[in-house]
Amino acid sequence: MSMASPAEHPIIKQMMEASKRIIGTKPKNPKRPLEVKHVKKLIDKFGSGDLSNLQTTCLVVLSFSGFLRWDDLSRLKRQDLEFEREYMRFFLEKRKNDQYREGSWILIARTSNPTCPVQLMEKFLQKGGHSPRDFVFRKVSHTANGMRLRRQQMTYSRARELFSKQLREIGLDPSLYGLHSLRSGGKPKQLHGVYQNHSSRGMVAGVQRPQRTCTFGKLNTHF
Repeated sequence: MSMASPAEHPIIKQMMEASKRIIGTKPKNPKRPLEVKHVKKLIDKFGSGDLSNLQTTCLVVLSFSGFLRWDDLSRLKRQDLEFEREYMRFFLEKRKNDQYREGSWILIARTSNPTCPVQLMEKFLQKGGHSPRDFVFRKVSHTANGMRLRRQQMTYSRARELFSKQLREIGLDPSLYGLHSLRSGGKPKQLHGVYQNHSSRGMVAGVQRPQRTCTFGKLNTHF
């Protein structure tokens, strides 16, 4: 008489499903990480373009430089961004990997290159006419007088659509990339490109921030 496989027991099956939810499974078709050369091509082609293309390129560059998730980008408001002589910075109150909900400062270096991400963001904010409480990345309206940003936040699906369109125009297959390609592509290059705050008290780039302590590294200078 053959015995039933222990793996077929309902409790074992439930444990296996639970472990998959906790640990996760490898994607069947993982997206490729975007490379620095690709980001530079996007900036060269769209960095001086219309408001819609400029916004999409800024979204790409900011996510890549700070290895940010879409949730991080979508919540950013104009009042969150601070521009200094050598860098720009913004504070994220909540991040997916922030287990203690302490938040983190993200700093991105200002460079002398034409592809400088900080200069690109300044150009976009000036062209977009953002008010302090406005979301940074928003839907775009086409009017008789040109393009303008609407009040509503840009959606994930729209951001992905615009990103795919730009990839196609620089000769890449958009089916091989997703918005996560920005974070996964930037992270290996910028492991020392971000200052992140944790608990207690400390200094951020020479400016004291109560209840925050920084882990210092090198600013991102890949552009």
